[in-house]
Amino acid sequence: MTVGLANNPGGATLGGTLSVTAAGGVATFSGLVLNKAAAGYTLGVSASGITGAITAAMTVTPTAPSQMVITGQPPASVTAGSGFGLQATIEDSYGNVETGDNAVVTVALANNPGGSTLGGTTSVTASQGVAGFSGLTLTKAASGYTLKVSSSGLSGATTSALTVAPAAAKQLVITQQPPASVPVNTGFGLQTAVEDAYGNVVTSASNAVKVALANNPTKAKLGGMLSVGASKGVAVFSGLTLNKVGSGYTLAVSSKGLTGATTNAITVTSMAAISLPGATAPANAPDPLLAPLVLDSPDLWDGLGLKKRARWA
Repeated sequence: MTVGLANNPGGATLGGTLSVTAAGGVATFSGLVLNKAAAGYTLGVSASGITGAITAAMTVTPTAPSQMVITGQPPASVTAGSGFGLQATIEDSYGNVETGDNAVVTVALANNPGGSTLGGTTSVTASQGVAGFSGLTLTKAASGYTLKVSSSGLSGATTSALTVAPAAAKQLVITQQPPASVPVNTGFGLQTAVEDAYGNVVTSASNAVKVALANNPTKAKLGGMLSVGASKGVAVFSGLTLNKVGSGYTLAVSSKGLTGATTNAITVTSMAAISLPGATAPANAPDPLLAPLVLDSPDLWDGLGLKKRARWA
């Protein structure tokens, strides 16, 4: 005689010895198992040439809780600072939800490529074996974040990877300061980035960025290219000049709709004296007051004790 599932509301598999030989007209099945929790299962027994029979309905309940399972993954991509959620369930070893379990479940970062902090409510109490998290946040743009859910005494579970993208552009930040000291009228540079409120470079930004004197102790003029377009969120200025010696200069960068930024102080020094290689002053250089006079009188030369002719200019 054989036994099989007649009604299978949980999509279970019937395990155990499913075929036995009757002894004295009686067939006994033992060690049968069903692995999916549900109500309304029935079994049918049959034998060749004999009318079969159906059992009464039975309910299969979960075994002891053993694991956490992610049943609602977070989004594949989220914006920095924007809330997102996920869902986890408490299950037995056969994947049945422990509907009577109201354990505390926590979520934390498993892989943290951007060095972010997980914000939001990170600990909740399961309801009928299900823990739902919402309003979670990550603020540092990067790819490959994963989260892990856990509960005391149970195996944890890790989410699929998610990417955090920068939020809307909000501010300019000086990412490469100009030199602390530059010679007058000599080119120098600086670099600034378009960032969101969390310090992520907005790589899609191509804003026009301007630079100007913020503190100008000597009323100097700032020369060079004073407006550039950002490329992948970065604006680079080069060949800037200041035309007056002084200390305490600062520069301000700005772009429409963004909070600007100011550089560290700059000192402008005088140009170093230029020395030509091998150039020396004559040993007997003439007096500059006598330079217009070219001597051409033999008597005058003799009076000076010199034997040389010259001429008047």
